[in-house]
Amino acid sequence: GEYTVYLDKARLGSVKDGDTQIFTKIKPGMHEVKIVRTSSVEGFYFDLIRQIEFLPSSQIEFEWEAGPTLESSSGVVKYFTEIVKPEGAEVLVESFPSDAKTTLDNKTSDNKVFEILDGETHKLQVGKSDGFETKDIDITIQDEKSGKVIPNLRLIVEVYLYKQPFL
Repeated sequence: GEYTVYLDKARLGSVKDGDTQIFTKIKPGMHEVKIVRTSSVEGFYFDLIRQIEFLPSSQIEFEWEAGPTLESSSGVVKYFTEIVKPEGAEVLVESFPSDAKTTLDNKTSDNKVFEILDGETHKLQVGKSDGFETKDIDITIQDEKSGKVIPNLRLIVEVYLYKQPFL
């Protein structure tokens, strides 16, 4: 299917099923982001709607596969917020369902917050054993010029797990 992305009700662009799309040059401040799957039946698919505060020069990256409900949808949404952490950055994971097991480089965190001290690529895994899929996500918070971690940033990663039907 095809998806349309809206920013404050204005069309930002589109993306096809399974593709990852990055949108940049978004005006700083609080914005409503809405992802809608095209369908001949209005309201058949679940619309993802989020209020996100964008930083200067920030971007939003998403991969989304909509189903009729949140549980039958699957995807990943990533965006940055500012924090005070001059020696590094951190990753905050919000999972749906909320009790999914979350690891970064095979390490767990009870509050789903992970510290990043280098510009390397890290492996985030989010899964739930009772009938939900598992997602493997690459995480990099890196200054392109220096190759070092960008300090004072929190990468928020929203992970939506598809509930697999039982036969």
